[in-house]
Amino acid sequence: MHTCGFAALERGYNVLTYEGPGQPTVRREQKLGFIHDWERALKPVVDRALTRPEIDARQLASIGISMGGYLAGRAAAFEPRLEATILIDGVAEMFSTFSAGVPPELLSMLDDEASRDRFDALIARRPVPGDMKLRWSMEQRSGRSTRRRRGT
Repeated sequence: MHTCGFAALERGYNVLTYEGPGQPTVRREQKLGFIHDWERALKPVVDRALTRPEIDARQLASIGISMGGYLAGRAAAFEPRLEATILIDGVAEMFSTFSAGVPPELLSMLDDEASRDRFDALIARRPVPGDMKLRWSMEQRSGRSTRRRRGT
């Protein structure tokens, strides 16, 4: 989001960025999991923005990129104080992206409701082998940081 923020600042706009529930820093540091009803995350941000004297309430906009492209659109549907919303590459369906890197034996556990807790335990207990993108995704989901300390 910083790239859009820098471009907006260069053009004289005010910029307020935030990470909501389930986003990487919030997930790791505050242990807040993902929510689908992103209007719950956006409303307090808009409330806060409108306390700032440099913010023109008649020209308030939001932008969402990637999964945020979906979340920002949903939030805008419930936030009448926004004048505009920009959606870039909104993700409408995450499962196929997620499941593409999951080994078939693990993926089959998700089809069986009785095995889902076992799936969660396996993912939380050890790193996902091979696919770094999948490993990062699982670590974000579980709240574990992908950052390693020197010497570990």
